[in-house]
Formats: sequence, structure tokens, C-alpha cells
Amino acid sequence: MGSISPGIMVLIGILVLLYGVLIGGTWVRRVPGKIWDTVVPIVFIVISALAVVNLVVVEVRQGDAFDKAKDRLDCVAEQLAAVRVQAEMPACKIAWDAD
Repeated sequence: MGSISPGIMVLIGILVLLYGVLIGGTWVRRVPGKIWDTVVPIVFIVISALAVVNLVVVEVRQGDAFDKAKDRLDCVAEQLAAVRVQAEMPACKIAWDAD
């Protein structure tokens, strides 16, 4: 399963934003005399913008965490390979206690 880059998520968010404006705007135009209904597209815009920002932040944090985990697993794999062939233990430059 591939990962979605932050740029793709922003594009998806823009499409959702455009969808909210178009659908909300056409709905407001179909209901004449109800000015309160103009709040609906604004709510669509705000929610989609917050969702996109949240997704980008989460993806960046998870990407860093996955990179750290991959480095740690690579280090453990090198050490296990050294133990199997009874070679000198390689020194990994990983801060195990750092988050």
C-alpha cells in the first residue's frame, strides 16, 4: 500500500473545498430568501481546511516515526547478522532512548 504525500493531501483538500463551495453555493441559490443558509458553504470550507491541515501534520509526524523505526530495525538486523557469523558487533549510531 503506497503512502500519500502531503502535496497530494493538499490537492485532495482543495478539491473537497471546491466541492463544498459548489454544492453549498448551489444549494443556497436554490433556497431564495434564506440568508442563514449561506453558513453551510462556510462550514464546508472551514472543516475541509482543518481536515487537510490535520492530515498533513499527521502524515509528517508518522513519516518521521517510520524513518526512525526503520533505522532501528536496520541496526538490529546488522547486529543479529554479526552474531550469527560470530563477527565483531557493529556500532549503530542510534539514540535508542530519544523519541
